[in-house]
Amino acid sequence: MYTGLAVGQDIEGFLTYLWTMVMGWTQEEIQVYSAHLRRDMRSPNVHAYYPTRIVVGRKPLNAPTTS
Repeated sequence: MYTGLAVGQDIEGFLTYLWTMVMGWTQEEIQVYSAHLRRDMRSPNVHAYYPTRIVVGRKPLNAPTTS
């Protein structure tokens, strides 16, 4: 839920560089696309996901000391 909120509120920030510099879109085109994307993200019919990796590490309790 948090990720959807964070992405939805800053979708224009994510898209601006790529779409203007690489794709050649104008700022108005990006705003329209962002509005459509936000609407689709709020739709209960869309179940989007993306892969993530979580790494957990712990320091050993009795770690050998090196001199």
